[in-house]
Amino acid sequence: MTVPAKPPDSASDADEVRAFLAGDEAAFERLVDRHQRTLLHLCQRLVGASDAADLFQEVFLQCYRMVHQLREPEAFRAWLLQITVRHARRRQQARPGPLAVEEPELFAAPAVGDPLELADEVAALRRALERLPPRQREVVVLRHDQGLSFAEIAALLEIREDAARANHYQGMRRLRRELLGATDDRSEESP
Repeated sequence: MTVPAKPPDSASDADEVRAFLAGDEAAFERLVDRHQRTLLHLCQRLVGASDAADLFQEVFLQCYRMVHQLREPEAFRAWLLQITVRHARRRQQARPGPLAVEEPELFAAPAVGDPLELADEVAALRRALERLPPRQREVVVLRHDQGLSFAEIAALLEIREDAARANHYQGMRRLRRELLGATDDRSEESP
């Protein structure tokens, strides 16, 4: 199922935030509709399918309660992602043990290739992502699932841009090593 493209005449996030603050309750519903798929996908990546719906609801509930504190309506998406990451961290800290993906079939798999082979590859990727340290997982997911730049990731996670790049590099290196058995260590290469 694909999400229809936003019509060219539809209001921007900033316009919807301003309309909501002016009393238009439907404007918040339009914001939820616009961001729900992306946000639910991010929630699944950060806390797993079993907790994603609860996290999703927590995020939009906090957003609804706190939107009046948003200083720059143009920054709504980044603010929403920041709330999501913070809530996900709290859930991860409260949960003992590693993240468990109980229903990997709930995640969308690429449409090309052998479905069974792809399902195995997707499940292996999910397990590898779960084993990354939380900061590396956040950076990798925000970079590849959300398409954010390192500057945007740094601002969202309140870290330096070089720290975002380093976490991405280390996270991708771990993923490659686990999934492909590949190494990035130049010291391991023969001269």
